[in-house]
Amino acid sequence: MSIIKDTLEYRDRMLRQLKNKYRNNKPAAVLEAEEVIAKYNEEKANANPQIARLETEECPPSICRECFYMRDLSFHLKPIQGDSDYDYFECPECKRTYKEMS
Repeated sequence: MSIIKDTLEYRDRMLRQLKNKYRNNKPAAVLEAEEVIAKYNEEKANANPQIARLETEECPPSICRECFYMRDLSFHLKPIQGDSDYDYFECPECKRTYKEMS
């Protein structure tokens, strides 16, 4: 076999291998990793405004903390039935309950 023929066969073989590996569909592991990265980037983008609110704003005591900081909403807490030791309040939006000593 001549060096020229061997070189051409090597070139063709390597070209086929690389095309098969990188021009076809991505392997499952790569697709899964890309999904994880995309999800992380989306969560990070959604968290940035929350982080900014938590760092710079104070929630009034009569407003639901969850809605105020995490959803950028302001809902006044509504009193609900409590017990002799605590007053209970509920957010009309997220239904989170808070208790305060009576």
